Amino acid sequence: MSGERRGERQAICRTDTSTKLGKHGSVAKETEVPRRTLVQELEKNSNFFTTEALPSDKLYHEVDIAL
Repeated sequence: MSGERRGERQAICRTDTSTKLGKHGSVAKETEVPRRTLVQELEKNSNFFTTEALPSDKLYHEVDIAL
């Protein structure tokens, strides 16, 4: 997904989340972590990854960051 074109522009950042859905806050009270509205914007405007997308037998996702 890195470098993938989003319309006419390229995503300017990479976003990785590892918060387990349903463990913190409340959807009904709009206090869920991470916020649904935030995730929607990050999915649209960044190279978004969540550990929620990992297969159940995979415990982590390694990320290489160029310095």
